[in-house]
Amino acid sequence: MRKLTGLLLVVALLVLPVAPVWGSSVTDSIYRLPQPGVPFTQPVGPFTDISTLKDGKVVWHWAASEVLAAYSAGLIKGYPDGTFRPEASITVQEFTAIAIRFLGLEKSLDPAATLPAGYKADAWAVPAVAKAAALGLLGRADTTKPITRELAASILGKSLGLQPNSDPLPFKDTASIQSSYRGMVGAMVKAKLMVGFTDNTFRPGNLLTRAQAAVLFVRALNYGK
Repeated sequence: MRKLTGLLLVVALLVLPVAPVWGSSVTDSIYRLPQPGVPFTQPVGPFTDISTLKDGKVVWHWAASEVLAAYSAGLIKGYPDGTFRPEASITVQEFTAIAIRFLGLEKSLDPAATLPAGYKADAWAVPAVAKAAALGLLGRADTTKPITRELAASILGKSLGLQPNSDPLPFKDTASIQSSYRGMVGAMVKAKLMVGFTDNTFRPGNLLTRAQAAVLFVRALNYGK
């Protein structure tokens, strides 16, 4: 009987699928990155454009780990052609949709929602933008346009429940930050969720890329842990 039980256990282990194991932190992805320099014959993970093969070695996009972590957490999505397009700009409505997923509110969205006056969004994004507007995450805006660093700071800071911070900022272009975003930029910097550039600028009007958005949301997922 013991031999039969042992045999059945072995068979079960051979035929049962093994579920992916999540890491101890949200920065760990169910998609494990191979060691640098390890040859591979196909892209790793869900996207075809965050890793390439060069001279028989893996070359990863600088934000590959965060992109895969954000995907594993259900925050970001790719395109039908299998790409993520990490260096493409991300629109306000796309960033807002991720923020709504981050808050766990995607399933509660009203598909029949309409936008308040002063907002613009593509049809697919209307429920998320309407919810963000109702929550005070986003002021009147054309959300089809690319998002800037200062607006991203404002939306994500509010999503995290951060309080505006008016302490002096160390950036030499602080004066170029719009007053309506200044407090949340300060809060995000104080929380070490956003940093400046090596030339001591914040560049509030710079457009955020999809890769940078993934990095911000992974930092947000880890915030306070």
